[in-house]
Amino acid sequence: MSPSLPQLLKTVVDHNASDLHIAAGAPPHIRIDGALIRLKTPPLSSEDTLALCTSLLDDKQRAQLEQRRSLRLAIDFPLHDRFRVQMYFCANGLGGAFRLVPGKIRGVEQLGLPPIVGELCARRRGLILVAGPAGAGVSTTLAAMLDKINTDTRGVIHTYEDPIEHLHAHRGCVVAQREGGRHASSPQHWYADALHSDADVVMLGPVDEHAKLSSALALAESGRMVLATVRARSTVRALELLTELPSIERTESLRARLAASLEAVIAQALVPRVGGGRAVAVETLLVDASARAILRSTSSLLPLRALIARAPSAAGVATLEQSLAGLVTRRLVAAESALAAASDTDDLRALVSAGATSQRA
Repeated sequence: MSPSLPQLLKTVVDHNASDLHIAAGAPPHIRIDGALIRLKTPPLSSEDTLALCTSLLDDKQRAQLEQRRSLRLAIDFPLHDRFRVQMYFCANGLGGAFRLVPGKIRGVEQLGLPPIVGELCARRRGLILVAGPAGAGVSTTLAAMLDKINTDTRGVIHTYEDPIEHLHAHRGCVVAQREGGRHASSPQHWYADALHSDADVVMLGPVDEHAKLSSALALAESGRMVLATVRARSTVRALELLTELPSIERTESLRARLAASLEAVIAQALVPRVGGGRAVAVETLLVDASARAILRSTSSLLPLRALIARAPSAAGVATLEQSLAGLVTRRLVAAESALAAASDTDDLRALVSAGATSQRA
């Protein structure tokens, strides 16, 4: 007999896993510290996956799934945990991916993020981007930043999410979280609402098309603090992707707007930790006058990496490779794991070697 969906979700929580994957023809799998683990249950039939995935849906959600052939939503689980869910039809039938969203939001320090990330939360205007590949903990970092803003400041926070993941209580701030399709008919309507609202801070998720980027810049240009995400492995690549988005807006005009509004780009990766768990490596670009000049130019954005590398270490700013090398030097992660996460493996090898030489000296 196949396990029920609540039983499978409890397995995720009990094993401190991050994800549950359901697919017809295979047993359920969970992901622990980035590794996919097969559960000791029989393979699921297409009837099993259909029953499991739709067991917690209401009639409206079932109709949306049937019409769109996919569905994104969040579901609550006992003891205040939530799951972000992606259901989809494929050749074998209905499949699903369930990402655990812990009920308790961990703080910036608890996540192992550098102090500069917490300091950025005190800024009152401008655009801050958080970048990383899928599974790098970007939404967790955003939740920690919003929680710090909510705790340390007084103001109004508006978010647009699809779906809502971490639930934020009203603390120092009034928090309005809206979900696509439920609380706003379209992203464009939400952007218009946010632009004409009294919000001090807005979070709008991924800027994966020019309309979203333009809206993010318009909100920042209106004097608000804006948080958004980009799927990229480094700060420079994140900015390259934004400037390469198809648009009728001229590239130089877009880069000028970015130069005027961008405050920082944070890029992160999760790396298996020695002894279990995962450590976070963080690259941070603080946008100063030199960075703005590079952004406004029509040449390559690669010089931005040199600015990060030359930043004083006391500022908590580092390239991804410098951050990874620090984790290796402190013996928190193995060199092999760090190399797998690096964008520039030669640079990382040189940094690790220099760190080992310094320790011996």
